[in-house]
Parts: sequence; structure tokens; C-alpha cells
Amino acid sequence: MKILVIIISIALFGMLLFKILNGSQRKFDLKISVKSLYPQNGSTLETGEPIFLDIAYQYSNPKENFHIWAKVLDETYSSTYQGSVDQLTPGSGEVERFVFLTEPGKIKRIHIVVKGMDFEEVYNDFIDVNYTFEESEEYKAFKSDGVGSHISSVTFDKPQGEVLRSGDTVTATLQHHINTEEGLDIWVMPETSCNHTFEGTTGVQKGDGHIQKYFTISEPCEIKELKILMKNKVGNKVYDKKIDVDFKFK
Repeated sequence: MKILVIIISIALFGMLLFKILNGSQRKFDLKISVKSLYPQNGSTLETGEPIFLDIAYQYSNPKENFHIWAKVLDETYSSTYQGSVDQLTPGSGEVERFVFLTEPGKIKRIHIVVKGMDFEEVYNDFIDVNYTFEESEEYKAFKSDGVGSHISSVTFDKPQGEVLRSGDTVTATLQHHINTEEGLDIWVMPETSCNHTFEGTTGVQKGDGHIQKYFTISEPCEIKELKILMKNKVGNKVYDKKIDVDFKFK
């Protein structure tokens, strides 16, 4: 039994050492530039009206694909961004992404974020912009739709307090009570700066019921809080709560 433990320990150490050495040898020559914005910078838009960015890229190392997003990281106003619908591939090319505010406000910076297939962030830079968003007629009609809806319970498929492996997926089951016939989108998001991903929108939920949403932490990390959001059809937050958790990833 002792010999078996020693062999396993040596194997694990070898895997860790390989990962460290391999990571240290990764070379990045990724170049990103925003070629154009539409509508033009300085425009006044309605809530929900997208800003499109044409993003040019070029790289030869590493020889792997990347996810890319355009995001508003300033949380002063609620925003929505397009998912990584297509990936960057070694060489050069252009991709289009959009982002917009779901409530009246201003966008002063748009960040370009690039992550590897393991969702490790490899690039994060911004461009200065000046966009103003005003209430659309739809926003005026539905901005309070769903207020009073809530989540009554959250359970998880992984035990809290125990050590999980980096890359493990945790699935949360939420009991929801939604009071609008239009339905609400639900998100579960780790409050962390560690590399992670979480499940995006999977369609609106209605009435009383439950839904499962997952998140993944891709590096050693401790998660002490999760944010649970519900948004209505115009993207307005009608439920925004943090819950205490205890997940450890090694």
C-alpha cells in the first residue's frame, strides 16, 4: 500500500511539473485591434440596441484556438454581450461581436477579452468610447416586469467544504417563483477573479419550478460567494442576491 501511495504521489508530481514547464514555454504573439464600430462612436442609442465591433486578430503562437468577447466590465449599468460564437484560430482574421446596455446609461469603455479553451484569460484590453443609452418604448413598458419574483432555495450536486479538482463542474438546482407571464432569465455566477465559466441563458423560466445552472472553476481557487440574477425581457435585473458558499478547488 505504501509503495502504491509513493507511485501515485510521484505521478501526480510529474503531471504538475509537466504542466508548469509546459505553461512556462507557451509563447504568445497575439495581436488584437478594433477595426470599426457601428453605430459610430458618440452615438445615442436605445436600450437593447447593439454596438457592433469588427475585431481583427493575428497570431502564430500558441497553436491553439481562443474564445473572444467584447464586454462592458463596468457594472454601473446592466449590460449584455454576445457569446463566443466563433473562435480565433492560428493565423489572421476578423470576428464580429456586439454589446449593449439593457438600462439607460453610458458606456465609456469596451473590453476585448480572450480566453483559452480552458477559459484561462490570456488577453484583456479596452478601447475608450462614448455611447449613451436612453429608454426604449419597450424598456419603459417592461422595466418593472417580474419585480417580486424570487428564489426560495439553492442546492448543489457537489459537497461544500471538501476539496474539488480544478475543472470540476458544480451544478446548482434553484427553486424559482416567477410572477410574470413573459418569464425571466436566470444566472448563477461565482464571485471570483479566478479563471471560470458559468452557464449562459437557456431560455426564460416561468411560474413555480426549478432549474439547474452550472459553473466551472479552472484553476486552484476558493469560492465563498455566488451571485444569483434574474432578468426580465428587457434585461432589467429584478432579482440580484449573493449567497455564501464554501467550494475549494485544487
